Amino acid sequence: MTLPVRIVSTSLINMLTQIPANNLAYLAQARASLNVQDCMTIYDKWAATYNDEVRDEAQSYVAPVLVAQVALKSSNNPAKSVILDAGCGTGLVGQALAMAGAKAIDGLDLSPAMLTVANQTGSYRSLA
Repeated sequence: MTLPVRIVSTSLINMLTQIPANNLAYLAQARASLNVQDCMTIYDKWAATYNDEVRDEAQSYVAPVLVAQVALKSSNNPAKSVILDAGCGTGLVGQALAMAGAKAIDGLDLSPAMLTVANQTGSYRSLA
């Protein structure tokens, strides 16, 4: 039996969100980074405060819920689909997917510190 795989991309998250760079110093640094290693270092430093910063009421950060809605809408049966959250960060999309009924969510991210936070959500089947 082959299960359908759904891919959720952080590119979609970036398109859907309107977080002002001047409000988030780490975001401005990440956008200005010139290579993968620099970007990973920035996100590793940001991991501890990321959720608090993006969940601030002033941010109106709804991207995780919107991405989950789009991903689940493309599935006939979210509870039986395997979903890959590419660039899962701290797991906000995984949490939204799990709350909407998804059961098999795998997350990938380049930042070990972000993966540590994502693991604490309990939403993922596996993280790498």
